Amino acid sequence: MRTRWKFYFVAIVSALVIAGSHTLGLGENASSAPTLKTASHHPMQYYVSLPEGWTRDKKWPIVVTITGGLKNFQANAELFAAARKQLPFIIVTPVNLTNGGSDLRHAREYNYAPAVWDEVDKTSWCDFDAKGLDAVIEDVQQQYNGEAKYFIAGHSAGGHMVWMTVLMHPEKLVGAATTGGNFTNRCIGTISNAPERVNLPVRGFRGDLEGEPATSPDKDQFFTGKELANAHGFTNLSYELIKGQHHNPMPDLVLAYFYSLLKAQ
Repeated sequence: MRTRWKFYFVAIVSALVIAGSHTLGLGENASSAPTLKTASHHPMQYYVSLPEGWTRDKKWPIVVTITGGLKNFQANAELFAAARKQLPFIIVTPVNLTNGGSDLRHAREYNYAPAVWDEVDKTSWCDFDAKGLDAVIEDVQQQYNGEAKYFIAGHSAGGHMVWMTVLMHPEKLVGAATTGGNFTNRCIGTISNAPERVNLPVRGFRGDLEGEPATSPDKDQFFTGKELANAHGFTNLSYELIKGQHHNPMPDLVLAYFYSLLKAQ
């Protein structure tokens, strides 16, 4: 009888330990589907997906993916999570505002409370995205042991937030990319003179099937951004025309590019 009770006791304790490890996040060691969260110190929502083999015992590189004007936030997060395969990136997709549109308060793609929109009306889309991204990155660093600096990629109108971050806060980044990205000086305030700007790698990808900017690269908005960046001491900007690609986020190419930068560190 004592042996049987000892067996039950050990089994119960083991179950509690396992349950506790999952509560603490210690069991999160496999690639995860994107989960919608809200930043701890800002109302910005974001999707986060952990890489295969994730544990808390080391630092993990972060890739921020900014969707375009279609605002398909979850689909974009899922696209990059699937393309990640065995790469070690934490994928983060903010539910941001600076990718354009009108009357965002009533847009079906958003689920922010009226009070959030009231505050946005007092400040701006730019302020919401800049402060929100900082809060999201802080969460990912603290909760998932993300690296101090991060990668950022933006598709189409998502390029606005990429350029805003590149030009104003290069010290926060490891590298950046746009895919068919836009640049119209949206949200660009004081351009940074941080020494990190000089060698920060920034690449513009465009599919050769996208239309006129691809067939006439001098009309691509990437070069407008590049010219402004060069004028302020940024030197490591490049452009790549991809054969057989239409207008899309190109997650495989973007993640491969970021991984090459990661390996070169």
